[in-house]
Amino acid sequence: MDCTYQETPYEGGVFQLAFAVPEPYPLQSLHVRQERYVFDILKNAWSPAWTLQSVCRAIIALN
Repeated sequence: MDCTYQETPYEGGVFQLAFAVPEPYPLQSLHVRQERYVFDILKNAWSPAWTLQSVCRAIIALN
């Protein structure tokens, strides 16, 4: 999946995300951390239909 931020100051950057998958996944949301940021957007809008790819797309959309 292409996670570049085109036409922004972050273009060409490499960003590492840490995914923690809880035991009741997919009934409970993933925990995603990027350095010091935790993405809590997944808590309130979580659905068991979300895939890892859809989670990544939601994070990219935060740009």
